[in-house]
Amino acid sequence: MVSVGGPDTAKIIRTDIYPLKKIEGGEATEIIKEFQKVMSGSPPPWLAKILGVTAEQRLKNYHGSDEG
Repeated sequence: MVSVGGPDTAKIIRTDIYPLKKIEGGEATEIIKEFQKVMSGSPPPWLAKILGVTAEQRLKNYHGSDEG
């Protein structure tokens, strides 16, 4: 599926499924490979939250570069 409307997205999320927006679509196997690459590195804060990562840990990678 390429697109889901707002109300339907809310219904999907209530079932603990989190849709990802991929406007151009693509082969499921390629999209899963991209997703796995993100998961093995540093997932975005919204995904880390779903995975149970604390707020402090989620945001540590998003501080200014001078905190290195």
